[in-house]
Amino acid sequence: MNHPAGGLRSWVRDWPATLAPVCPTCRLALVEVPAASGDATGAAGPAVICPGCRQAMRIGPDGRHLDFSAFLAASETAAVRKVGLAYRFYALAYAPLALLNMLTVWRAGLGTLVRHYARALGGGEGNHGGSCPCPVLAGTPAPVSDTGPILDVAIGDGALTALTLRVGRIDPEIVGLDISADMLGRARRTLGGNPRFRSVLADARRLPFAGGTFRRVCCYGGLHVMAHPEEALAAMAAVLAPGGRFFASILLRPGGRFPAHLARRYVELGFLSSTFDEEEILELVRQAGLQPLEVVHNGRMLLLEAVRG
Repeated sequence: MNHPAGGLRSWVRDWPATLAPVCPTCRLALVEVPAASGDATGAAGPAVICPGCRQAMRIGPDGRHLDFSAFLAASETAAVRKVGLAYRFYALAYAPLALLNMLTVWRAGLGTLVRHYARALGGGEGNHGGSCPCPVLAGTPAPVSDTGPILDVAIGDGALTALTLRVGRIDPEIVGLDISADMLGRARRTLGGNPRFRSVLADARRLPFAGGTFRRVCCYGGLHVMAHPEEALAAMAAVLAPGGRFFASILLRPGGRFPAHLARRYVELGFLSSTFDEEEILELVRQAGLQPLEVVHNGRMLLLEAVRG
């Protein structure tokens, strides 16, 4: 296992110290040790390990990619394996297939999605298009500062992110996380030239960051493909600072006989794990400790902004 000089420090260089990753299992801060200590795989150079379970983690050669694949097997279920296998094939033509399904099955507009995503990435507080403001609960914390890295869970192949950055003319610091090595590899190729982008291969249910690390967390197109969305929502809420914002897009159960049949077929094949109705997903969000602030109906896609109480 090869690591760049500087190991973990190279990954968090010029970033807040609180961004340093932790073990997804033990929740302990990861540490660097010489490979000769016996805690690594024998390769020269430093190893990054958990001092509790002694599990080693890989760092990409450029120091901007963290690979927690060694931790995935412990939390893998049959449903997770099914989705992972489906996305190995789906990744080959993800962008055009996802766009086709969004436009035809869920009748959602790309422009509305991009505007909402741009706002999530710090692109201003302008009108979302088709928004439906929800009453804010009494006692909601004031918004936190929007400076600092943004955690983008289920970033996929990075195509939507690249489009949104270009159209929105924004340049945030993004930590892109995905459980699919195929998808994340494509995202790294798409966004790898951006020095403000870093990637993490990990499970959304066991995020390798301490509680309250991020001021903004995004999950566009992810919850409906996660085998255990309620666990992922709880994990994403946990890494949000109090008053931090959560943004997401979720595919709702489509209307019409053919779209509904197609959605059920996608679940059978593993391209989707769930189809929600609106109240069902909003209740899961509330159970995770997030207060919905605003929803946008974009066809049969729900665009959501919520706050951590």
